Amino acid sequence: MGTTYHVRVVQAELPPQHVAGLRDSVAKALQRVNDLMSTYDPSSELSRFNACESTKAFPVSDDTAAVIRVALETSKQSEGAFDVTVGPLVELWGFGSKGRRTEPPPAAAIAKCLPSVGSHHLHLLPGPALRKDVPELHVDLSAVAKGFGVDKAAEALESRGITRYLVEVGGECRARGANERGEVWRVGIDRPVAGNLPGADLEKVLALKDASLATSGDYRNFFEWKGKRYSHTLDPHTGWPVPNALASVSVVAKTCVVADGMATALMALGPDRGLALAEDRPGVDALLITRTKDGAFRETMTSAMRRYLRPPVR
Repeated sequence: MGTTYHVRVVQAELPPQHVAGLRDSVAKALQRVNDLMSTYDPSSELSRFNACESTKAFPVSDDTAAVIRVALETSKQSEGAFDVTVGPLVELWGFGSKGRRTEPPPAAAIAKCLPSVGSHHLHLLPGPALRKDVPELHVDLSAVAKGFGVDKAAEALESRGITRYLVEVGGECRARGANERGEVWRVGIDRPVAGNLPGADLEKVLALKDASLATSGDYRNFFEWKGKRYSHTLDPHTGWPVPNALASVSVVAKTCVVADGMATALMALGPDRGLALAEDRPGVDALLITRTKDGAFRETMTSAMRRYLRPPVR
């Protein structure tokens, strides 16, 4: 998945061979997600679907279908703000694998992409299978695949009897049980400042138990042109980066795949509509950090989010 992962397990007297077995199980779970959903590997299931120009049913695995189902549900709940078909626009704007840009692409190039963008062009069928309405449709699950990887790694641990753990993949995490001190797991949310390394400067600390956390932000993947900031969160309706002041969104949910997708959706919706969706969605809590005109940050959150907050360790 092009990122790192860390796993912490609390278990009395684990023999070395059991530790090796846990590592192998987690590695295999994450590798399977990559083998299915990578857009960098041309042999992955998702890459083969993207390369197929047919609009007929394309059989896929249960895991890919599960992630697509979450993606389509999140798209519907966010009124299309979350969209896994914006891949061509991401590449056009220089936020993908084909190199960076220092200025916006031509308006004509953006307009050319738009007819093949939109979750309404993607259909999940029984079987399971996927079908596209337009041959050019390109699906990119990077906004939910990391979260799904966290969930699958957690399932791998639980299948071996582990009930106290913290799994983190590329900044998204899932916690169960208590840590080694018998307390709830503590996870930091980075201050959304350009150049801030993960864990170096924390905005908030959350206490997690039997819950997942995912964060989306505009402060690591962006460029500035003529005094204006352009981030990687794109509006699938216009083809342009979303014009809101949100710097970071963190979402707590039971599963990490839901938290991952919802964090991106709220980021795309902006502070007001995003907070409204989070309040309306059962089992989802969110912290939204908005960048003010004077460069400071303003925090808003769902009514139940405060129960997770803990003072930072200085």
